[in-house]
Amino acid sequence: MMKKNMNRLATLALSGMMVFSTAAPVFATSTNIDKTNPNLNKYFGKEEANVGKSEAGGKLEALGNIVSFDKVIRVETDNNEMVDQPDVVWTYTVAGVTNNEKINVGGASESAAFEVGKTKIVDKNNQEMIVLAGQASQIDETTSDLKAEFKANSFDLAGTEGSTLKDFKDGIKISFKPAAFATPGVYRFVVTENAATGANRQDVEAMKVTVDGVEKPYQTQRFLDVYVRLKEGSATGEREIYGYVLHSGETSATSNATGNKHTGDKNSGFDGDGNKQGKRDTPQGYTRYTPRKIKIDKKISGMINKDNLFPFTVNLFHNPVNGGAAYDNPDLQVKVKLPRQSNYTVKKASDIPGLGAKLKDGDSLEIIGLPKTTTYNVTENNNTALTIKSDVRFSEDVAHEIPDTVTAVSETVLPTKDSTERGEGKSLVQKDSHVAYHNHIDEITPTGVVLTVAPYAMMLAVAGSMGFMFFNRKKEEE
Repeated sequence: MMKKNMNRLATLALSGMMVFSTAAPVFATSTNIDKTNPNLNKYFGKEEANVGKSEAGGKLEALGNIVSFDKVIRVETDNNEMVDQPDVVWTYTVAGVTNNEKINVGGASESAAFEVGKTKIVDKNNQEMIVLAGQASQIDETTSDLKAEFKANSFDLAGTEGSTLKDFKDGIKISFKPAAFATPGVYRFVVTENAATGANRQDVEAMKVTVDGVEKPYQTQRFLDVYVRLKEGSATGEREIYGYVLHSGETSATSNATGNKHTGDKNSGFDGDGNKQGKRDTPQGYTRYTPRKIKIDKKISGMINKDNLFPFTVNLFHNPVNGGAAYDNPDLQVKVKLPRQSNYTVKKASDIPGLGAKLKDGDSLEIIGLPKTTTYNVTENNNTALTIKSDVRFSEDVAHEIPDTVTAVSETVLPTKDSTERGEGKSLVQKDSHVAYHNHIDEITPTGVVLTVAPYAMMLAVAGSMGFMFFNRKKEEE
């Protein structure tokens, strides 16, 4: 399946709007993109728009019959570690605009209505053109790719691709039938992003943005203006596409000031950010993925050997099924920092219960890259011959030790037995999770039974001796 990467990109003279994209590098999920196809959009840091570009003479080149845009998931972490992709899919619907149709209806993002015969575009030379209503018959659905799909374990998180934090990207391709355009002109379509599906659909968020003090909800729709002209040299009047603009408002000079707040956002697709390095939000909102971290600490005190290695079992849950799988995305790659190691090791989510991690005093176990709706529980095994006390404390701060002043859940654990499962019900939706285990046997005060009983025993012995002497003397006097 062909995905989009256009090398010939630039400004669209007919629209008259200088449009640029400064998107930061993103990781493309597709492995079958034809990067040599000049008709496909390619950002990859280029400050160019997704329209045809002339190599010479100022003439815009033809785009064939394909236009494209990107869907980007912005990855936001506080540790700058690259993570695996979530399992999530978006599909898109493309339709011709209808008379009086608005997009993103309701609230601050509602567009102006399209009016047949009235809606215009104006270029920088104040040339006007009526925008025509696109038709479903002009779309070639059989060769279009209207799905952005992100899949866990689609790249090696332990390799070079996993060394630097990047956003995730996949592309959408829309094929048209140039012959179906009756005349040259600008044709308007509506692109709608449908609700996310997939195992991690609840782990991605449609983020609102605030523009000039006005909160704007995430926009699921864009106008797509397709520019069609007569094919040069054609004796039969063939048409060809030579440009397109994806935007969320009118492209007239007046409404462009608000409908497309930043000129660089008009062609930004559903990437949500025209300048990711600066985190400048677009008026359309953006999609966010915020992976979480679990950290487990170990402390030993009292009459227990601090070098004793206590086995721990961590169970992960994500959309668990009764009697079935506990984790519905078992191939998700996570990074694990095992006790007494400085680097992360990449594991699959399905590997975590069998890690076999053993912690002694001062050790920690870290797991990062977990979707936020993941839940977990932790069990510790008392592999000593002693009956120990176990105190467990929780925090959402993984950067600092959990102080002993935090309320603990305590229990007594018999030799060779497992502790009670802890952590179930703890949510990663808002924050990371930090768990601290403290095993201890309080030292016995050296005033044991001998010292306690001896004084009373001596008193009884003296009393008995005096009684014996008293009665023995009395008997002699008789």
